[in-house]
Amino acid sequence: MGYTAIVLEEKDQNKIKERVIMLNLPDWDVKCHHCTLHMGLPTVEEDAVYNHSFILVIDAIGISHKAVAFRVTDIVHPKGVRIRSSNDIPHITLLVNSKDGGKAVDSNAITNWIAVEQNKQPLRLMGRLKFVE
Repeated sequence: MGYTAIVLEEKDQNKIKERVIMLNLPDWDVKCHHCTLHMGLPTVEEDAVYNHSFILVIDAIGISHKAVAFRVTDIVHPKGVRIRSSNDIPHITLLVNSKDGGKAVDSNAITNWIAVEQNKQPLRLMGRLKFVE
């Protein structure tokens, strides 16, 4: 079974990967791929904007002993269409501590969030609405 997500543009994936290296967690697995919307195929509403670009607004980085993630506060289509994630806290998993049993799903349990900004503004990343198998 697959999932519907906003998959980050490759340039933004690479930009994030360069930053997570600075966290100095060399044994952790790098993810930096997507923000899950929900399990399964896109909804009828999502089909209308399938493969369209979306802006993901990031306001914090979360850290636990199993995962590190960016918190996503908004997912906006350039023409104003808003998409929601079914996760209580939408996020992009950055790193996973698989050696200690960590999995990407552990990002859902992060409770320690630290504000991040770029030039006094929330960080913005670009992605496309996709179905991932």
